[in-house]
Amino acid sequence: MTARPDFFKHLATVGEELNVPIDRRTVVYRGTETFSTKNGRYLTADAYRGDPSTSL
Repeated sequence: MTARPDFFKHLATVGEELNVPIDRRTVVYRGTETFSTKNGRYLTADAYRGDPSTSL
């Protein structure tokens, strides 16, 4: 699965309304890479579950 910028569309809007800091905004997806963007971070499902073979 490819992470798309629109994954953060609603997260950014709701995050601002609820005063959630950008570093706390996370999209969990079934991809293979964990990375940060200006709107938050993308986290693989394995990393979210705490898979020790996945580094953050």
